Amino acid sequence: MYLASIVGPEGQAAVGIGDQMIFAVIVLGTGLSCAASSLVSRSVGAKQFSVCQTASFAALLLAAVIGILSTFAASGFAASFLKMFHCSPDVESLAIPYTVLCSFANAPFIVVLCQSAIFRSLSRTDLALYVQLLTVGSCHLLSWTLFFSDFDGGHSLTALSLAWVISSFIGASAGMLMVIRLFAPLKTTDDFLSKSQMLKVLAELCKLAIPAVMAELAVVAANFLLYGLSSGLTDAASAQAALTVKLKIEETIALIPIMALGMAASVVVGQNVGAGEARTAYLSALRIAGFGAALALVVGALVSMFAGVISNGFSNDLITQRGIFNYLILSILYFPACAFSTTIANAIEGAGSTVMPMWMTLLILVLFRGICAFVFAINFGLGIFGIAISLCLSQIIMACGSYFLLHFFFFRSGVIRSHCPTVCH
Repeated sequence: MYLASIVGPEGQAAVGIGDQMIFAVIVLGTGLSCAASSLVSRSVGAKQFSVCQTASFAALLLAAVIGILSTFAASGFAASFLKMFHCSPDVESLAIPYTVLCSFANAPFIVVLCQSAIFRSLSRTDLALYVQLLTVGSCHLLSWTLFFSDFDGGHSLTALSLAWVISSFIGASAGMLMVIRLFAPLKTTDDFLSKSQMLKVLAELCKLAIPAVMAELAVVAANFLLYGLSSGLTDAASAQAALTVKLKIEETIALIPIMALGMAASVVVGQNVGAGEARTAYLSALRIAGFGAALALVVGALVSMFAGVISNGFSNDLITQRGIFNYLILSILYFPACAFSTTIANAIEGAGSTVMPMWMTLLILVLFRGICAFVFAINFGLGIFGIAISLCLSQIIMACGSYFLLHFFFFRSGVIRSHCPTVCH
């Protein structure tokens, strides 16, 4: 975003809008990674290393296929997608080629996300870190080098998109070498599954991945719904700008750490469930979620405390500043609720169920949140503050619902009733 600002506001807008396509790819990759993490971590806990090996390579193959298909979709529909944002011709002329070229990184980038999930499930978080650092580090180095060179006339968005494509392939290639080295000792005749068993593993992977992807897409749909609702308010541009800043701040200082904690919970719970220690898995999920909520409470309190300073720093428009303030002042409630619900949902996915978190997300974060936002913002005339209340309220209900869902999931398996280790399916 900083380098794009040198091109001008049109360049910055083009990158910001084009990156929505990248975010959609992240959603696809995250859903598939959740499925891979669940299956691999449970097979590790059960010491079924042949299943672990097959599930890992099947996930990577599926990641590559999904990435390639998304590249075709982006190439064919980028122009139509960008028209939804009502861009000016100057922005469109920059955003369309930027978006299309970036889409060629979709396959390797989704593969990198899956590789990281596999490494975490095998308790090799160091390898996940190496691959991510290599990918991001290469991207930064190439971006600065190409952007300030004479490539494409200098100060070109093509330089930024090309840097992203090359670095994604570098990260995916390095990750594949690490995966092959990890599984090399398992390549004996006794470790390979039969064809029918491989098909069962692939079917289980798809069964887990589809609801997980739908749950992630539901969050994106909920954000689009709020953008649409904001467009109907007085000073719609300021309302949408305030929502954009709120989401960026949330993504930067809260969602990324929360997602990392949720992935850790998924691995810990999955390994314990695979080992037949379902009670330990249940208690671990609650402890990790509680720990995450406590940390998020501290961060949320700080954001709420400095909401005025932050809002003034992100905009000179008074209406936008007030809107940002309305969103951020509720962070002390929103952040811990988000941390708890996200961690519990990931834990349930790690235990082997992606359907229940999907339905909870659809019902609460899309349906309930959308209705509340409309009622508070439009019917009660609260505007941006009404949307902020609906966000906070729905997230608190999501946190309560996730606790009862975790309780129900493990109660159904007999853990709470019998207090004995049980394998959850």
